[in-house]
Amino acid sequence: MATNEELVDGIRRLVGKPINSFHGSPLPYHYDKLDPKFIGTGEKNQAYAYGHYSAGKEKTAADYRRNLSYRKLREDFLRVLPDDALPEDVMDVVHNLQGFDPRQKNYLTALNDDDWMGFDYPAQAIEHTIGKRAKNADYDPNFDTEEAIKKLGTGYELEIAHPEDSLLDWDADFNSQPESVRRVAEKFGFPVMESPDKWTGRGLYESMGRTPDILRRLPDDAAFNVGYKDKVKQQVSKALFDNGVPGVRYWDGMSRFLAPHQRQFGGYGSRNYVMFPGTEDQIRILRKYGIAAPVTAGAGALQQDE
Repeated sequence: MATNEELVDGIRRLVGKPINSFHGSPLPYHYDKLDPKFIGTGEKNQAYAYGHYSAGKEKTAADYRRNLSYRKLREDFLRVLPDDALPEDVMDVVHNLQGFDPRQKNYLTALNDDDWMGFDYPAQAIEHTIGKRAKNADYDPNFDTEEAIKKLGTGYELEIAHPEDSLLDWDADFNSQPESVRRVAEKFGFPVMESPDKWTGRGLYESMGRTPDILRRLPDDAAFNVGYKDKVKQQVSKALFDNGVPGVRYWDGMSRFLAPHQRQFGGYGSRNYVMFPGTEDQIRILRKYGIAAPVTAGAGALQQDE
């Protein structure tokens, strides 16, 4: 039986240049393959489509990794401590091996040795070093604190054995979509040829979620359940994958501020990617970084997924 690497190599030879992307996870564990059962366990958002998220820029994945590490630490913190816990309370939990993974403990110990950056409460120091306020915070962490921050979570460099132009382009009009996307639009009966410039990849994806073909795949009471929108997106992604569309590409946050001609012809923009469930054997992990312990064997969660 062919290994994952052999499958990726074979597909790459057939389809051409693969996508190189980066993935940020808050977990201290390391995995060898993406697992669809963990989709949606990162930001819990799936804002663009249902699938595995990765970024064309390593810095973008690093931002996800830091933000998700903060979110995970925040959740783990509040499970065992109040928001106004004092330093001695936090360190008591850390020393008693409760509530935090080894990298979180290392980070909290470093912050404690750094006098919690002068804040009254550890929760404040955490928010200002790895939370949303970290980018604009006026602080000077010591070397050990900086190193502990870098080791939170895990980074992955990926090779996706599909060319860019095989993916549904979230931002482009119908005329710029790959042939496989056009066939799906025709199959689902969208009147795109009447006004192709008004149909974007986003419009097609979202409109598919309102078609009878997708809605009949859901349980009768699905609309009344939590996570209904994600269930719809899950079925849309499956329908696209079953019809030869492996995923979605979209401009990242910074690129959206650029003029279209700068992105299209100036080479200034960068993309993020969503690969649908079923593509796991076509994605190879080229590199893992931020690793401070032996690699865990087997498949598992890569949690940049929104």
